[in-house]
Amino acid sequence: MLTGYKYKKIPINETHNMFIIEHQHVVEVSDFVAKTYYNEDVTSYDCGLEEFVKRIEEEDEMRKDNATVFCIVDSEEELCCTATLLLRNKDFPVLPMEAAFHIDLDYFEEDYIYEFTRFASNGKISFYLIKKMLQCMCESIEPDNSRFVAALNSKVYKKIKRIKYPAYCLGKSIHYMGAETTPAGIKISELCKVVGL
Repeated sequence: MLTGYKYKKIPINETHNMFIIEHQHVVEVSDFVAKTYYNEDVTSYDCGLEEFVKRIEEEDEMRKDNATVFCIVDSEEELCCTATLLLRNKDFPVLPMEAAFHIDLDYFEEDYIYEFTRFASNGKISFYLIKKMLQCMCESIEPDNSRFVAALNSKVYKKIKRIKYPAYCLGKSIHYMGAETTPAGIKISELCKVVGL
């Protein structure tokens, strides 16, 4: 599935592997994310599927230099779940959620701010596998000096709060990426404890 890309492969179990792809636009992931988002019951968009896929692909191409893509792939070489970390730095000073919600992230004390974005699943994987992906994300960065921010579907935000993930609201929810969305933050050192690191 990931032919033509440079990646790091991490076995998770007998049937699933994690792939980590840095600074590359993975077209198959963009397509998977766009189609997953577009076909969710709770979302609505102002364009057709083909145009939406093109929009996601163009955004991901522009952001690739600051992106690390995490993919869970099964033994049939099917993409099951993915998420991307975007690093905020001098070359990419405003993260997408920062612009969408008009939030200034400069007040955080950490040196490294990452946006957790493009999370999509085929709906057939266990929470265990998602937790393994979060572990890989935490292990790929400096946990004591980093923070995640994310534009989360408001239903997902409420769910992760219920299961005691250390997320907190950064502002008012808006209609974004097709659904009611909450801007959220997570301190990585706290997330590491929750996912068992």
